[in-house]
Amino acid sequence: MLSMIHIEAQKQKGTINFGIPSLILRVYFASALPHFLKNNPHIYIQVTEGGGKEIRQKMVDGDLNLSILIEPTSLDAKKYEQHIIQLDEYVAYMDKDHPLAQKSLLEWSDIAGYELATFNKTFTTYDLVTEKLRSQRIEAKFAYLSSTWDFLVESTHQTDLIALLPRPVEYFVDKSRFKAVRFKDPIPFNIWFCRPYKNSYNEVESYVYEELLKDYYQPFSDN
Repeated sequence: MLSMIHIEAQKQKGTINFGIPSLILRVYFASALPHFLKNNPHIYIQVTEGGGKEIRQKMVDGDLNLSILIEPTSLDAKKYEQHIIQLDEYVAYMDKDHPLAQKSLLEWSDIAGYELATFNKTFTTYDLVTEKLRSQRIEAKFAYLSSTWDFLVESTHQTDLIALLPRPVEYFVDKSRFKAVRFKDPIPFNIWFCRPYKNSYNEVESYVYEELLKDYYQPFSDN
């Protein structure tokens, strides 16, 4: 049946609008998505990048067929099909000589006296970080907010600044200059694959969704 769907999908030149936060696109889809498109030349995927809240709003507005969102998705479970595809967490990035760099695990109280950096307010990360700090009764002292993780990590170089960012950023960090330290009680960085419920989907929509879900439905926790 899947091979038949694949053949039918190849006959249709369909465009799929897919919203993905920039970091997730780079970490999880940078190589796999071009490979998928190479194997399915009649399918065109229009990728929309942005912060999690931007992507969610475009999904709600009906501009996207598929989206990747960070937990919580804040989508109506009756209107949207949602599957978790990755489990991870937020960590603290800092200069290798930072006073906290040698700790194996951080308490949130450890960072209370330091200036912080994280993604800007269009990102779900900002809401998650500020809510966590509030719950720990820590005043959020942000020196920098940005849409680019590399700037945020670089801003910690030779300073006591701490950048609170998703753990997968560590894949791209120069470990000779920076250290990523986990929290004992981390903020989850869980990734969800979402689409709106419809009475029926065309063959291209169904094929793309099922294939990508099959490829990425591999929840893990790097503990």
